[in-house]
Amino acid sequence: LAVVNCVFQVLGLALTTFRIYFRIRIGRFWWEDGMAAIMLLSGILWMISLWGYLLTSGSTSIAFSWIYMITFTSTLAAGRMSILFSIIRIMHGSSRLKKFTYLCAALFAACWIILIVEKVWQCTTDRSWEHVPVSSANPFCLVNTQISIFQFTTDCVTVLILVVLPLCMLWKVKLPRRQRRMILSIFASSAVMAVGALFH
Repeated sequence: LAVVNCVFQVLGLALTTFRIYFRIRIGRFWWEDGMAAIMLLSGILWMISLWGYLLTSGSTSIAFSWIYMITFTSTLAAGRMSILFSIIRIMHGSSRLKKFTYLCAALFAACWIILIVEKVWQCTTDRSWEHVPVSSANPFCLVNTQISIFQFTTDCVTVLILVVLPLCMLWKVKLPRRQRRMILSIFASSAVMAVGALFH
């Protein structure tokens, strides 16, 4: 299972790298691509920290667990922000829907920051987890119930927004076929992210 997971991670990172390179080459690098670049960097660190955590022990494993905890949250959040900015880019004018989407971007960013601050705060104020191994035989800071509920709620809300917004655009706005295909791709990406969030 770990090998299969690693294959999909490498494939995702490779596709993201190509996407960023292509956007820079055609001179259309925008906020969505910047978020994809952050997601790429976080994803690389996340994959390295995952294997580092599993293959090491002691203080080294604890250090990798810290990196894993922060980069996992950042990878998901940056991916959602990238999708949201993709939606904003193809919106026309200054419609109410576009203003609402900018508010959603601010909400996504706030949730991203709050989640990381909450996790870091819990894991630094109570360091007892460093001496309690979990199923992998290495210590890992497991977040409390309140943070888990907040994370699950933000996952559901953000994914719901990413699924509903493309549908609203398809329903209310007449778009060229190329942009309609892009919106359907965004919808598909959001649906896949929704499944991943629920499993997480």
